[in-house]
Amino acid sequence: MKLSMASWLSVPLGLIMYFGTADAFGDEIAIPLGIIAATAFILILRKSSDQIISEMIAKEIREAIHRFGQIENYIEIKKANRTGIIARIYLINAGAKVSEINQAVKNRLESSVFKGRIWILQMTDIGSREELNETRQVLDRQLLEELRKIAKEKKDK
Repeated sequence: MKLSMASWLSVPLGLIMYFGTADAFGDEIAIPLGIIAATAFILILRKSSDQIISEMIAKEIREAIHRFGQIENYIEIKKANRTGIIARIYLINAGAKVSEINQAVKNRLESSVFKGRIWILQMTDIGSREELNETRQVLDRQLLEELRKIAKEKKDK
């Protein structure tokens, strides 16, 4: 069953919570408990859906990278807004293959079901895993600057 369809199960879940607690606590408590149960269920489903999508995107990226051999990599997938996903790829000692890998990843994602979901794709080559945190901070600053530019352009329109 698709997770989006399963969200409709929150209504019966909320009703079960209401009817299960109404006799013991009264309507003043049972109604909020029913609403909380239904809302919590929907939030759990959304988080699960985001996690599954992130795992599937990472799998697509890893398969594209794997074509170039055993290149060590680290992938971060973050949800940026309701519809956008930021994918960040750290290649470790990829050297001259970086541009080819970048193109292969882009082609793979463009031909996948995630075509419209990837909002920003960042890729970098680092020398070792020890450089990961420092590189992450640099990419965060670059991303922040890009988001500011986008927001300013939208505001100026």
